[in-house]
Amino acid sequence: MSPALENMTTINFKTVKIEPLRDDEANWVTYERDLVTAFRARKLGRHLDGTARKPRAYAHDTAQNAYIETTSNQVLTDEEVVKIEQEQDDYMAREAMIMEIIRSTVSKSTWQAIDKEGTSADLYDRLRSRHVTNPA
Repeated sequence: MSPALENMTTINFKTVKIEPLRDDEANWVTYERDLVTAFRARKLGRHLDGTARKPRAYAHDTAQNAYIETTSNQVLTDEEVVKIEQEQDDYMAREAMIMEIIRSTVSKSTWQAIDKEGTSADLYDRLRSRHVTNPA
């Protein structure tokens, strides 16, 4: 098994039962507690609260014919590029997982109201703002 595959994080939501948010959203308090607990138990809480760090970015520098880290302009080895790609894939998978769980547990009309560009934290904030007048 390659080192990149050994470092992949697997998160299983099949064993989690989150009661969907009802159409009248009367079960918001229970729904939110269950949702947040499920994400935190799977080490996804930082994505939900917006503190998860995005992976490093890189670009191909045609003049040097090399991959360069965008913030430091450091030339990257092939191994470093593979590691960054894996980190990016893991980050995007976690973001997508949170969005999919939320989408599958709210009504179509609620989803249409909150589904806009941004991170999973942005999505959760839009959902939460419908119920909390002063989010902390």
